[in-house]
Amino acid sequence: SGSFALPMERLHGALQDLPELLGVRQEAPWLTIRRPPPIPSSGRGVSSSLQLCRKVYEQLFQTYGKIAKSGQLEVLWGIGELHWKLAKGQTLRHPLVLLPAQLVLQDDGSIEVHPSASKEDTPSLFWGALRDANFLAVQRFQELESTLQQPKSSLYAQLLKAPFPGAKARSDFLQALATCLHERCIVVEVNDKNRGRLVSTTNGAKGPAISSDPQIYDSSVLICRRMGESQGPRTDLLRMRRTLMSSESQQ
Repeated sequence: SGSFALPMERLHGALQDLPELLGVRQEAPWLTIRRPPPIPSSGRGVSSSLQLCRKVYEQLFQTYGKIAKSGQLEVLWGIGELHWKLAKGQTLRHPLVLLPAQLVLQDDGSIEVHPSASKEDTPSLFWGALRDANFLAVQRFQELESTLQQPKSSLYAQLLKAPFPGAKARSDFLQALATCLHERCIVVEVNDKNRGRLVSTTNGAKGPAISSDPQIYDSSVLICRRMGESQGPRTDLLRMRRTLMSSESQQ
């Protein structure tokens, strides 16, 4: 299908080992990966970082071709990965903030990830996160998304310049989303060398590595998926909200 999710923390080791092949920036292009050298069929003597770079490059190159051919896929830069344990041992994992992005293939074979240049592309939130949402939560979630989507939004502009953890505007917005999702939802700083380990929360508390309460990891994920894949939950929840508002107005 061409869909994939690439957590940026997964590239931490390769960024340290192969700066000549891989680079990240706070400004566009967010991610640059140059064409890695061929890997011998035996794979002997090849570092894990080079193998990872090769795999990521091939994945992005194939995605670039599929987008150019069909136009049915979209590339998104996800911010704030939600981890929420569900029934039967399953865990919901998905970025909450979705910034439209694009792949650019340079003449030298390098592939870059840029913010989308199309004015029709707008940032959005992941509405599938509203699992236990009440009316007020849906309303607040829509307000946060509207703030993000406002023309010339200062919040959107700040997020475009903060695709990686550390910026105050980014952490503040994730905290607003956490408050909206669940009363015990926390924002978690991610340890680059040990992804998934709870290092600290926004209020400075410590906690276990696994929790039944939702957690938002302040991390970044590059996503490729079918266009409009997450619109179903948004449509259903907003329809529910309109129905409730209509019922209240008739009483």
